[in-house]
Amino acid sequence: QRVSLATQNRHYATLHRFFEWCVQESIVQENPMENLPRRRPNKDVGEVQPGSVIRSLNKEQIEKILRNAQTTREKLLFTILYTSGIRISEALDLNIQDIQDGTINIRQGKGNQPRQAYLSKSTEKLLQQCLEERGNPTSGAIFVTTHGQRLSYARARQLFMDAARNLINTDGTPVTIHQLRHTFCTERAGHIDSFVLQRLAGHNDIRTTLRYAKVSD
Repeated sequence: QRVSLATQNRHYATLHRFFEWCVQESIVQENPMENLPRRRPNKDVGEVQPGSVIRSLNKEQIEKILRNAQTTREKLLFTILYTSGIRISEALDLNIQDIQDGTINIRQGKGNQPRQAYLSKSTEKLLQQCLEERGNPTSGAIFVTTHGQRLSYARARQLFMDAARNLINTDGTPVTIHQLRHTFCTERAGHIDSFVLQRLAGHNDIRTTLRYAKVSD
């Protein structure tokens, strides 16, 4: 009761996989998690199955986040997530040479699958400005710290939380950096072919893409 349904399910999956390994290594004879059912959502307290709720941001929230961005680097990061729909991990892994002629070449997306995404014109200008402020390097990570190290997820998340301070979703939950990508998909669902959106977002299963169509007008 002290953790969310999603967290408990992650704990369940971790333990299940651990005991599978124990069986394989002959440490135990059977997986004790096999007969332990997963926790079901308690609808009385507003719980839903993980992944069934998609929270996107509205225009006013996006504008406020970008206004609150302290540096060009932060504004570029938030903009590329919102306008290109790539994952935060994919953005942080990007090197300067991975972007050519407005095309983002993602070398290793989710499931180790390479794919392409695209920069908007405004994002291209931000990228150029960001690189100019760093002395126009031609290689290396796009998103770096003041010490030249690749920006970490924890730091990127903190920067977003600072920019999104006082912003909450309609259900009272705090907004998250992942909602920039969700907003990209939600805004395009129903306006472009679902298979095109699937490719842009890097979804392995079209059913993941179709979830966004359900929440789009």
